[in-house]
Amino acid sequence: MFKIVDENDISIKNIEKNWRYRVLRYENDMYLLDISTYWLSLIFFPIVWFLPINSFKIDESVAEKLGEKTIKSFNKSSGTVLLIILLSMALANVIDGIINKLNLTKEVNILYVYMIPAITLLYYSVSRNIKKKKILGLINKENNEKQFKIELSRKVRKKLKPLIFIIGIFLVLFLEGILFFGKNIIMGNPDAKDYLGYFLIFFCWNGLAMYNGIAKQHLVGATITVKDK
Repeated sequence: MFKIVDENDISIKNIEKNWRYRVLRYENDMYLLDISTYWLSLIFFPIVWFLPINSFKIDESVAEKLGEKTIKSFNKSSGTVLLIILLSMALANVIDGIINKLNLTKEVNILYVYMIPAITLLYYSVSRNIKKKKILGLINKENNEKQFKIELSRKVRKKLKPLIFIIGIFLVLFLEGILFFGKNIIMGNPDAKDYLGYFLIFFCWNGLAMYNGIAKQHLVGATITVKDK
C-alpha cells in the first residue's frame, strides 16, 4: 500500500498500439494497468476509477519491450472541429446519393440497425482480447499478476462528480439518439443523416471507451493497494 502525495511522483504512459493497458511508474516500482478489466467499461468507462483492476508488476526490461509513449491530450482546436464537421457533411452527401440510387428496402434497413451495434461489440471484444494476449506473451503472469485498487482522495472524488454526471447525460443522449435514428431507419423514410448519425453514435462511444484511462492528476492524494491475485 502506498499514497501518492505529488503529481510528479508518478507517470502514466500508453503502450504503442495497445489501448487496453497503461504503464504506471511510482518511485522504483512499475505496474501494467488493465483499464479494460471489466467488459462493462465499454458502457461506463469511469468504472476503472472505483473498482479493483487487474495489473502486473513489471521491470525496466519489460517496459522497453512494451514501447511506452506519452499520453497525448485531445486537440480541441477550432480547425479540428471544423474539419470533422466538413468531412461529416461530405460523407452525408455521398451516403445520400447512394441511398437514392439503391432505394433500400425495410429488410435491409433492419439489418443495418442490428449490424452496426453487432460490429461495434464484436470489434471491441476481439480487440481487447488480442491486446491482452500480446501483453501476456511479454510478461510472467504467474508471478507478477496483481489486483490494483485505487482509493481516490475526497478532493478528487468531489471534482469527478460533475464529470461523471456529464458522462451519464451523454450516455442517456446516445441511447436516445440510437432509438431516434434507429426508429427513423426502420419505420420512416430515412435519409443520409439517419444512417450517418446512427453509425457515428456507436463509432464515437467506442472510441471514448478505448481512450479512457486514469490520468495522473486524479491520483494525487490517492491511496493505492496492491495485492497478489
